[in-house]
Amino acid sequence: MLEAIKNYGRQNVFFCVFEENKAILDVLDIIPSDNIFVVRCSDIFVFSRDILKSIGLARRIGIDATIDMEFFSRASAIISYLIGAPCRVGLHRFNSETPYRGNLLTHRVQYNPYLHTAKMYLLLVKALEMDQQDLPLPTSTLIITGTASERESGRSICREIASPRVFNLAGETTMKELLTLYTMADVLVTNDSGPGHFASLTDVHNIVLLGPETPRLFGAIGGNHHCLSASLACSPCVNVYNHRFSPCKNNRCMEAISVDRVLNVIKKCIG
Repeated sequence: MLEAIKNYGRQNVFFCVFEENKAILDVLDIIPSDNIFVVRCSDIFVFSRDILKSIGLARRIGIDATIDMEFFSRASAIISYLIGAPCRVGLHRFNSETPYRGNLLTHRVQYNPYLHTAKMYLLLVKALEMDQQDLPLPTSTLIITGTASERESGRSICREIASPRVFNLAGETTMKELLTLYTMADVLVTNDSGPGHFASLTDVHNIVLLGPETPRLFGAIGGNHHCLSASLACSPCVNVYNHRFSPCKNNRCMEAISVDRVLNVIKKCIG
């Protein structure tokens, strides 16, 4: 509620609430009393009349966005639709086993059972600023980092993904800025190189893919690190005694670390 007030102004935030729950809004005293639509539940006729009255009042005011705070109730989604607001935010089941809400919502936010409910409600407000074509909302931001020589490779990956939430910062950050990014990120996926060790100075989940080297010698020893290796018989193939040169011309040790395996670790870290 405070986030909505900050973004759109106190006079522009309205709340529809059951009569028995209105007291908490009175105590909070952050929404004007005239902006609170009260629905009584003494009997079905009173309930229906108050719902229709609230819908009519909302339409006359010209409310242009609704936030459905019910989890998967169809009734509240229908009410949001009948208000006629062009922007309708709410939780959506997508592939979960919960009641289907159809296309009554314009901004469908995927429910995450591992995220605190207060944060889910806050995300509903933030979803108002998102493009309704982005499904499911909200989605993550992907940042590609690297050295200046890897800048074009980063651009190529961005073009391949073709999403406005993918950014290429290869060659654009100082060491201090890179560490700052890691402190803000949830997960880092990297090969066996400097970033995997730099990230161990932060709390980010640090997923390092190792092939020609071994985590027994070069795995990060601090932070939240997750070392992934195929553990092939020929790996590791580089060491200080062969001057870190390998006769291998086929990086099967890296190819054997599947995308699904990495993705499963990412999901566990986020969960």
